[in-house]
Amino acid sequence: MINIIKSLNYTTRRNTLSALAIFSMIVIPILASMLTITYGGGLSFKDLDGGVYMAAVSGNVIILFVIAVLIFSTMIVGSDAGDKTLNYELMNGHNRSRVFWARIICGYGWAILLVVLLFLLPFVYFSFINGWGLSVDKGEAIMRLVLLVFPLIRLCTLFMMITSVSGSAGKGAALSYLAIMLTIMVGNILDEGFRIDVTNIFAAADISWIMTSENSRNVVINGHKVVKIDYALSSGKTIQTIIISLIVSAVYLAIAYIVFKKKDRD
Repeated sequence: MINIIKSLNYTTRRNTLSALAIFSMIVIPILASMLTITYGGGLSFKDLDGGVYMAAVSGNVIILFVIAVLIFSTMIVGSDAGDKTLNYELMNGHNRSRVFWARIICGYGWAILLVVLLFLLPFVYFSFINGWGLSVDKGEAIMRLVLLVFPLIRLCTLFMMITSVSGSAGKGAALSYLAIMLTIMVGNILDEGFRIDVTNIFAAADISWIMTSENSRNVVINGHKVVKIDYALSSGKTIQTIIISLIVSAVYLAIAYIVFKKKDRD
């Protein structure tokens, strides 16, 4: 299994799409931050601290990182289906379980670990340069960022399941994109048209809830007027998000594993 993971990592590192995705995840948040300064009503670079980035930028760029999760998860699980690499691995003595779990582990490494680290990168360097600031409580922000990992795992597992079932990275990516767009559309209809809370129904709605705060107030701290943004989490929804994400991910994995074990390969 280790050799399979090494091979997948080597292939992914050399893929042009991987380089483009990583470059985009590094550069686009910086560009979005600069646009926030330019059109932010008198903000300067020194105002762009960790808390301001959390409130004004991170929610706008999260879709980029969801797309990166889609790219890496579908690429790793299905990119070599067409060239029969899976067949070679099986013929060389690797059983189906090891071949499957090697791809899943590698997929989580690239689509969750790497993507989350790159998502957190702007928080680190803006906090290092300008501090965290007073607008957002750091503890509340950290809790939200930790919670974000769970719906991302749920989405990643969905994308890997779709790719495993379809047997192709291209089909997997297209169907995964359609799936996420469909859930966003249905979620908006249920939420805005019927006032149905879809937070734990769809992972995309979970992510939107985590990255959005609707409560803010003006306070005076050390003689300065500050817009204080409330990112406190409901314990009930937090627990539901974690439990539902893990259960749904386990179901997706079970489906993908069963299909992979039974599917005949040419």
